Amino acid sequence: MNVPNGRSCRTRPLSSAVAHAAFSPLVAVTVRRVKGVWATLNYRPFLIVLGLGLALRMLTMAIYFPGVMHSYDSPRFARVGLKMFDDYWMPAGYAGFLGALRLISDEFWVSIAVQHLLGLSVGIALFLVCVRLGVSRGWATVPAAAAVLSGDRLYLEHVFMADAFLIFMAAIGLAAVVRGLVPAVDLRWLLVAGVLLGASAVIRTPAFVLLVAAGACAAVWAGPTIRRKALSGGAVLGGAAILLGAYLAVVGLSNGRYAGFFEMRGWLLYARSGPFAECSRFTPPTGTRVLCEKTPPEQRPGAFYYVWDLTSVARRSFQPIGPETGEKVGAFGRRAILNQPDDYLVAVLTDLARYIEPSIGPSRGYSGQSRDFVGFGFRDPDVERLVVDALRLKYDGTRVRAPGKGFLEAYQNIMRVDRLLLATLMVLTLGGMLFARGPLGLGVFLFGLSAFGLYVVPVLSLSYDFRYGVTPETFIVVSGILSAVALLQRRAALAASG
Repeated sequence: MNVPNGRSCRTRPLSSAVAHAAFSPLVAVTVRRVKGVWATLNYRPFLIVLGLGLALRMLTMAIYFPGVMHSYDSPRFARVGLKMFDDYWMPAGYAGFLGALRLISDEFWVSIAVQHLLGLSVGIALFLVCVRLGVSRGWATVPAAAAVLSGDRLYLEHVFMADAFLIFMAAIGLAAVVRGLVPAVDLRWLLVAGVLLGASAVIRTPAFVLLVAAGACAAVWAGPTIRRKALSGGAVLGGAAILLGAYLAVVGLSNGRYAGFFEMRGWLLYARSGPFAECSRFTPPTGTRVLCEKTPPEQRPGAFYYVWDLTSVARRSFQPIGPETGEKVGAFGRRAILNQPDDYLVAVLTDLARYIEPSIGPSRGYSGQSRDFVGFGFRDPDVERLVVDALRLKYDGTRVRAPGKGFLEAYQNIMRVDRLLLATLMVLTLGGMLFARGPLGLGVFLFGLSAFGLYVVPVLSLSYDFRYGVTPETFIVVSGILSAVALLQRRAALAASG
């Protein structure tokens, strides 16, 4: 049959027509959502912050290339000389991420650049989640700026350590929780959130606390009926179970030796108790009397000495260090903590206070790295040489050139959520937990509980370390800002009511 212009009429196959009909609405919905997200992001102050963050990262790559080489753990994270599941100290989530990046390029700077891009995306995620929770874009820009412009996070993005990747994964996981609860419960998003937060726990084990916070918030927010609470909380935990189950399956199928979750809990408990344990106050478990010290507690080193220093009595008496020798030293640590709960509580509270003021408590070595050692200003040639030589086995371009070290050091020291500001955010968060309602209340509890949990878990199980506080600081800024908005709204409502 002929048609105008001489073109023949061809009938579209039925399967193609059906596929087109099914696919077109999906495309339309996707385009509409992308436009909606861009309309939210298209806010000049936020775009300026994002642009500054990008420029800052490009400058950092140029003046401190290809990255920081001062962490003894960096080669272990890259699994230099180790199989993927041969490390009992840490799970393999971050190592797997680095391995995936090596499939793209063996150039060291490529992996660092990707970490910087993830750091920028954290700012985007926090901005969007704050807007969804009901704050203005002006207020939402504050936690985004704190994440994108932080000197400490910039440093952690510039080194092979798990923290920057953990912050990214936790941020998008918590954002998915909010997406699954506001404006209405969506179990699909809660399931995704569980998977993402489960992945966070595979990066660093303290992140298991995020699952507790997210599951509890999802259950409480879901509604009054037990069924709705169980479905919402269960969706988060179910998603995590899928991810963690898959991880353990991979460990088993690859004949891995360690999952890296809790194998070293015995050694960590012993290290936690070492600075205060006094055998005059309890009977040491069989075979552990050698761990009793005559040195007064106030003259002892910090917790890390007991697990890292080769001259410590435990390292000399229980060899080799590992899960196999952890049972006895762990039994000693538990006995000490149970019989000296007052000393344990003082140690934990002191370490918690050090997140705000690091000089609190007795000055002793091995009590956690200070901010001076977790920064651009610290550069030890011997340490750097060891790390560079190790990473060279898997990466190209590891020689360090850092003409801008001084500038980055000054920037990091200035652009930091610190001391009084950090304490204020914590107090605001506690106030928000009392007075915030609706979506703001959800956000305060979700991000606040996550932050407090990430502060507390390391000091309960081992010690303070400045680096441990950078991840929760990211989220305490969010809960603090949400609390401030909620309190201002409450004040305005009371004023309006007379």
